Amino acid sequence: MSKKRKFNPDAFLYGGLVAAIVIGGALYIYKQQKLNKNLGKSNQKNAFGSKKKDPYGPESIRHVANKLIKFKKIQEIRISFQDAKSIELDGYGGFYVSGNKGVLHYDNAGKESVFIKTKEAVRFILLYEKQLYCCIKSRIEIYDLEAKKVDTLYHRDSSARLTALAINKKYIFAADNRNKCIWRFDKEKDELIKFGTHTEDRKNGFIIPGPWMDLELRKDGILFASNPGRHNVNGYTEDGVLEIVLGKPSFRHDGFNGCCNPVAIACLDDMIVSSEKGISRVKLTNMQDEFVSIVAAPKDFKENKRSFVVDLQVDEVGKVYTLISGLNKVFVYEKKEKLK
Repeated sequence: MSKKRKFNPDAFLYGGLVAAIVIGGALYIYKQQKLNKNLGKSNQKNAFGSKKKDPYGPESIRHVANKLIKFKKIQEIRISFQDAKSIELDGYGGFYVSGNKGVLHYDNAGKESVFIKTKEAVRFILLYEKQLYCCIKSRIEIYDLEAKKVDTLYHRDSSARLTALAINKKYIFAADNRNKCIWRFDKEKDELIKFGTHTEDRKNGFIIPGPWMDLELRKDGILFASNPGRHNVNGYTEDGVLEIVLGKPSFRHDGFNGCCNPVAIACLDDMIVSSEKGISRVKLTNMQDEFVSIVAAPKDFKENKRSFVVDLQVDEVGKVYTLISGLNKVFVYEKKEKLK
């Protein structure tokens, strides 16, 4: 005589859970296959100038049609710093590069020489009226072209971390990524003010999640600043009044990708050159916030896909010098056609 089996609710629930997982997995695979099939049928060009299946997939984002690249690489210089942070042009076809141990100089033939040695990292360098300004934590050390220190400017807030400078005859502007603001120092009045903070401007104030915050002073006096947490470039008057906001979050060429871009900015005529990390690229945008050209495409960084342009400069004839973290190189680009 057979025994009746007792009902086991735990075994019943466990079996039901396994069945649900199997069925759910099968449905997911079916939907993905159907989605991929539909994408494969699409012939429509996307914003990247290509016919990639998925306009938001990793390969299509990194692909740039040649017609969108109006610059060409003309020079590649290897540098000695493993931790290069900033680049500045010397006005004679050469440039300076800063890093954790000081500043190096490269002449127009790429020959290297040591300019200064330091015990602390030189975060940013700027050449103004034959003097090299060096940001080291909260202070600015100033050297003449013979590498002799002529002055040191100490910030009143020792917690400040100065990441970029812009200078005119009256003011020194300093980006501070720790306090998330721009400081303006009046040379004559010895007066210090700040502007651009998030508390002052909830819509466009600075959000700086990482170490990068750059400045560029246009010839007409507009001070541009990267605002990576908002995926913007802000343009201010010298009195700190916001006049221009460029950019938006986007993987497309007319926006900034990832969590926090752009990294570095520079001016080319009345346009902005900007670099991005994550999907590494350098591009050109006009004052109507319209994409103009790719300068350096993601394929330029294929030697190390984690590399990106940490700083950049534009010379008087429009050549773009890019300092590349992760490759320890400087790439130089020039226009290969007229920009519209």
